Amino acid sequence: MLALGLSQYAESQGIGIQGVDLFVRLMPDSPDNAICIYDEPGIVTSEMHSYDADSFGSHWMIRGTYAFASQKALEIHRSIAGLHGELDGIHILDTHIQTPPAFVENDARGRTIYSIHYIHDCNIGQNEHRTAI
Repeated sequence: MLALGLSQYAESQGIGIQGVDLFVRLMPDSPDNAICIYDEPGIVTSEMHSYDADSFGSHWMIRGTYAFASQKALEIHRSIAGLHGELDGIHILDTHIQTPPAFVENDARGRTIYSIHYIHDCNIGQNEHRTAI
């Protein structure tokens, strides 16, 4: 739900350029130094069921040289952890770290891969059967 909006925000923060080294939902084989943002399910608490609040997840994969991947993972973490505000028509109430930047592996081509997961508590608005927050 948020991957496209997060990529636009990341570009505005100088993390990458959409379609050049920043991608949404599909990591291409090239360039070697690249970032991809995937939508994931969030964690819905029992309180959220009654209120107009939802939880969406995002998964960030960073691939490339060790210097690129580790630097970009920290840049992303500094910009996204705690993020709140309007993003692509959804109001993010807060962003929680689900897993901090972590080394995953070196792929078959020797590129370093890092991964980060976030949970975004959101108010999507205009839900007829839920209490507004």
